[in-house]
Amino acid sequence: MTSTLAISGSLFISMLGPVQQWRGPLTTDGARQVFAEAAQISESDAGRLWGITLYGPMIVVEADSRRAIANGAVDSFQREDDLFVGSLPETIAIANTAFEWQETRWTMLRWPLPEDEEARRRLIAHEMWHRIQTELGLPASGAGNLHLGTRDGRVWMQLEWRALAAALRSEGEDRLDATADALAFREKRHRIFPNAGDDERSLIVHEGLAEYTGVILGSESHGASRKVAIRALGAAPGAPSFVRSFAYTSG
Repeated sequence: MTSTLAISGSLFISMLGPVQQWRGPLTTDGARQVFAEAAQISESDAGRLWGITLYGPMIVVEADSRRAIANGAVDSFQREDDLFVGSLPETIAIANTAFEWQETRWTMLRWPLPEDEEARRRLIAHEMWHRIQTELGLPASGAGNLHLGTRDGRVWMQLEWRALAAALRSEGEDRLDATADALAFREKRHRIFPNAGDDERSLIVHEGLAEYTGVILGSESHGASRKVAIRALGAAPGAPSFVRSFAYTSG
């Protein structure tokens, strides 16, 4: 089932094309488009980024109704052509995530997905990475990073982000200088908060690498991914809290 979808992802994309609406009730056509887009992202990468195929067991869930459509067999779900349709149990939280269910590790995507193609592809790749992260030896982390709720933590993080944005906009020696500035601001923050280095690294491994995967594989080119990163660095200071959101930006 999964391998068939992976092989035919590009074909489904070409057949369904831009006519698919990413709003409204979840249908098998909508879920099939999600699976095809995920398969196409994975096919294009061909395991180059992480050495592992990203696409695998995936389920799309409509939050209000709990209606769920999977690309592989699920006990109690009914088969409809090449898909499996049913309701997600109340015991399972609905989110964009990866989770263990019926001895299988799944990617879960919450319907509706973003209508913007770039944002949608970034989300799909991000969540597919979470499914394989344990296989990569990079388990999830719940590090607190409460220092980023303080004034000094926020100030030094924003200085790092500004320097990183400058590095992405620059070339040659200017890029090296801006990168050195970013690392200096990070080192200063870690001196002020002794446990910050370990805590930040833990969450960057968990969410930062997932977002990095999303940006790299969800963008049409290296230049496009750089623009996404610059926009994210510019928008990040507007977040009400940096405690978890920083990892999506710094990753």
